Amino acid sequence: PESSWTWRRRLLVPLVALLALAGLTVGVVQALGGGSSPAAEAAAERTTPTTTPAPTSPTVQLVDLSPSAYTGRPVGDVQAELTARGLVVTLRPLTTSDVPDGQVIAVDPVGPLTPGTTVTVTYAVAPAPAPAPAPAPAPAPAPAPVDAQTTVVDTSGGGTVADPENAADPAGGQDTKPGKGNGQGEGKADKKDKGKD
Repeated sequence: PESSWTWRRRLLVPLVALLALAGLTVGVVQALGGGSSPAAEAAAERTTPTTTPAPTSPTVQLVDLSPSAYTGRPVGDVQAELTARGLVVTLRPLTTSDVPDGQVIAVDPVGPLTPGTTVTVTYAVAPAPAPAPAPAPAPAPAPAPVDAQTTVVDTSGGGTVADPENAADPAGGQDTKPGKGNGQGEGKADKKDKGKD
């Protein structure tokens, strides 16, 4: 019986040593980061549920747009404020005489908006003034009034004489009326004076 026991003992001691060495090798490899076999990893994934965290998006600050905060204000002020709040402003003029020129009439859309949203700002524009009526043509100048004196033009080169019957001789002694006088400056007035000498 001892012989069979000896033979088993000889086999059993090296076999136990070999198993211990294999276990020690596997432990060292795992401790150093060698990991486990692909089959062991697949089994671990099936038994352990994995949760992938949802991607976090940055928190967006919404812009609350209330129409009452902007209507009735100057369009330039409203445009600057909305642009500073991160909104894109589109201006829309509306011709009206009900609201003063340049005041905001409406803002669209309203409510909570994300930055970068286009907002239409409608503002008042005064109507164009009516064209002025064309000026009336200037009246023609009135003809000069005719008074008791008449003007006679001497066509013989003697000039113009007012009321030749009573005027002094402007022609320098020439008769102003044909057929009277002698051409020597003796007109009617000269004849009267001559007769008195």
